[in-house]
Amino acid sequence: MEFLIGEVVVSPSHGVGRIDSIVKHDGKDGLKVLIESGETIFIPLATAALALRKPVSAAKGKELLAILKNSSLASSNPSEKWEDIINKLDPEPAAKMLRLLYNRSPHFSMLERRLICTLENVLISEIASACGVNRTELEVELKAQRDIRMPKP
Repeated sequence: MEFLIGEVVVSPSHGVGRIDSIVKHDGKDGLKVLIESGETIFIPLATAALALRKPVSAAKGKELLAILKNSSLASSNPSEKWEDIINKLDPEPAAKMLRLLYNRSPHFSMLERRLICTLENVLISEIASACGVNRTELEVELKAQRDIRMPKP
């Protein structure tokens, strides 16, 4: 997969960003990506296809939003590990896992809460970008739809 300077990309662990430049860091060529949150990340060119992906389409963004709003979603693979969900380049399993967690008891470990916040950040960022909606408004809408409210770690 080839990435271009100025292109919008998604990091499954950081969210939506834009490729700023190709830089050298610790002797490796890589992509400098400016994440919407203000964070800057470095992705080595050799692993860029594993660490970044193209954003979803508007239609897929609407599908992901529907998943997050579906409080009756049944679990298809409850044993799938958090880390595997976050590291996948497909956002649909992440949206399903997050919706299932919203349906679950609010008693989570600190690690689980942190992972939930990561999933929320990435998914909301990408859905807002794909659908051309204001991120803050989308967060408010989803909070109203949730069965639980997760505190920030």
